[in-house]
Amino acid sequence: MKKSLINILSLLFALVIILSTWNVIKVEAVTTTLSASSKTVTEGDTFSVSISSSISLAGWTISVSDNGGCTFQSATGGEVSGSTVYGTSVNGTKSLATYTFKAPSVDKKTTIKIQFSASEMTDNTSEVNEVDSASCTATITVNPKASSGGSNGGSSENNKPAEEEPEEKVSFSSVNETVYAT
Repeated sequence: MKKSLINILSLLFALVIILSTWNVIKVEAVTTTLSASSKTVTEGDTFSVSISSSISLAGWTISVSDNGGCTFQSATGGEVSGSTVYGTSVNGTKSLATYTFKAPSVDKKTTIKIQFSASEMTDNTSEVNEVDSASCTATITVNPKASSGGSNGGSSENNKPAEEEPEEKVSFSSVNETVYAT
């Protein structure tokens, strides 16, 4: 009995020594914040939106989640398939992709949101950690084209939208405690 107790204690002691010297690799979640440039454009204009990361990345996939009514034209920053950019960088980079869109036609000043999502990202460290998926939004303000004043150089007052025309003002006066509208 005494011999088996010594064997069990020896085995437990050996396990403690092995576990204490074993290198345990800690895996930490790596995150990044993406940002997209915002613009003010005129309807029908072609404009670019740049996507960047808060940390240097070695690999990434950026996609347009919602074009907000703008027409996708092109993209750069890696291998492009449709509106998705698959990028890599040996030295790492924070500038991930640039997208080109055409602004839609609008009747009045309109704010449009273009949404981007990023996945399959890796950081630019010796461990090459996987980076959590992220997203960002570009805010695009689209102004309508300026209307011309006409071919004869006349006033452009007739071209004003209805909401900009002055309203008729009503004034009141009091005579002998009776109110009249004039």
